[in-house]
Formats: sequence, C-alpha cells, structure tokens
Amino acid sequence: MSDLFHQVVRPLATIETPGAFLGGLRLMAVDGTVFDVPDTEANARVFGYPASRPGTQAAFPKVRLVLLIEAGTHLIVDALMCPYRIGERVRVKRLLRSVTKGMLLMWDRGLHSYCIRSINRG
Repeated sequence: MSDLFHQVVRPLATIETPGAFLGGLRLMAVDGTVFDVPDTEANARVFGYPASRPGTQAAFPKVRLVLLIEAGTHLIVDALMCPYRIGERVRVKRLLRSVTKGMLLMWDRGLHSYCIRSINRG
C-alpha cells in the first residue's frame, strides 16, 4: 500500500489555486498528530502507550502520524505512522524526502533548528 501511495500521490495545485503558491514557490506544510487505536495486544506491542501516573496505564495505545501537506489543496503528499514513543521531530526528517525544488516548506516551531542541524550533520 505504501509503494502504491508513493507512486500515485503528487501535488495537484496549479498557479491559479488560491493559497497554493507564494513568490512562485509551492507552499507545503508539515505537522504531526497523535490518535488512539483499539486496545489490542498487537497495537500495544507495535505502537505503545503514553506515559501515565505510576501504577496506571493509559486507556489506549497511541499512533504518531506526521504529514507533508500541499497547503493550497490540503492534499497529503507524504505520511508516516510510527509508535507513540518516536518523537515528531525525528519522523519529520524522513518527510523531507518528498520536498523538491520549487517548494516552500512551513513547519512548527522547534523543528527548524532540529532538522537543519540534523541535515547538516549528514
């Protein structure tokens, strides 16, 4: 399914699409979210639970999802699901694989210094 997604999905906005370009650059955004999944043994093993008070456990395992989105169309251009314990900043770096020449990427505070420092290190 992942291979099919990457073969098919492409940005769709044209220069006439409102909010899609700035100074000739395609506007892209990256962000992350967390959501609950059913409380099964398999989901708990793969995705994990968030921290809770000692002696307690969260109600549901959580999945972290990070997305690269074309701003003008809200089209998801790239996405990664991962265990809750893996931070958003770590996963966002992998989404940079889909940022190409001619794109202007917007992201949350805290990502700039982390991603640039990581990229410069190789």
